[in-house]
Amino acid sequence: MPATCSDILKIILAVIFPPLGVFLERGCGVDLLINILLTCLGYIPGTFSSLDSSSHPSQFKLAVALRSPCVLQT
Repeated sequence: MPATCSDILKIILAVIFPPLGVFLERGCGVDLLINILLTCLGYIPGTFSSLDSSSHPSQFKLAVALRSPCVLQT
């Protein structure tokens, strides 16, 4: 799957300010809190966490969709 312009922008923001990259990809939640803590411990762990969050967006969206009450249950 080719990278779009927004994907490249998210990666650049994830490198410059890691919590912003996580916020744009995942929103305000546990992932953002973990990234802020990792960034406080050091820039490199926060950047790795942010890039990891940016590289797996479809898995997160699928997990949210599966937990959604709107999903038909059999």
